[in-house]
Amino acid sequence: MSDDSGLPGHGVVVEAAAAWDDIALDALLAADVPGLQPVLDRQGRRVALAAWPEGCRRLADDVPYAQLAPMAIVDALPVEAAAAVRARLTAGAWVVTPAGEWMLALDELLTR
Repeated sequence: MSDDSGLPGHGVVVEAAAAWDDIALDALLAADVPGLQPVLDRQGRRVALAAWPEGCRRLADDVPYAQLAPMAIVDALPVEAAAAVRARLTAGAWVVTPAGEWMLALDELLTR
């Protein structure tokens, strides 16, 4: 992974919050679940994620996401990761792509 903090043009780099235990973090970042923001690279708790394409929309904080977003994405995560994601899930962690697909924003979840 580059030492650059933003990997310009290639993604966004975030540091996983200390609240993430290693088991949950490893399980989440290794999960092969459609609907997760793609992981490009990782060095310990520092993770490079795919940038959101133009036209993506993040839900506002006051949106009742549980009624809108496909919670099956969370349910498909490994058990170790699913509980940690549920504990950190907010409306802002949901992104709708220009194609109308729902995705979980790891750039939001990992910092919580």
